[in-house]
Amino acid sequence: MIKIQPVPDKKGVRVLEDYPFEHAGITYKVEKGFVYNGANIPAPFWPIISSPFHYLIVSGAGVHDKIYGDAWIQIPRLDADQIMINIILDHGMGKLKAAAIKKALKLFGARNYEPRKVLDPKLQRVIDGLYD
Repeated sequence: MIKIQPVPDKKGVRVLEDYPFEHAGITYKVEKGFVYNGANIPAPFWPIISSPFHYLIVSGAGVHDKIYGDAWIQIPRLDADQIMINIILDHGMGKLKAAAIKKALKLFGARNYEPRKVLDPKLQRVIDGLYD
């Protein structure tokens, strides 16, 4: 589980220790000090799915927010969504709730995904084309 503490003035949490995760054989991390807002679950759905800082979802949400917001991490949006789903399932969230979260990510996630950045301009044009 990711270790966090509340940051009331930012309405979020701060990561207390580096939290590693892997994708395609590469290890990444959510760095100590990273601040995020938990899962973006609208309040009316909290009783059905979970609160944004529920222990079953907070680790997946931290990884997801890190990937979405860091344009240098070369993980496509749908892979980031699946990584989050895998983490919340591993932490014990039920399959129906995880499926609802996955559907919400598919419908609403694109607006929060930072376009990827690469050093090679030709590759950048290819990546940009994937998300248009």
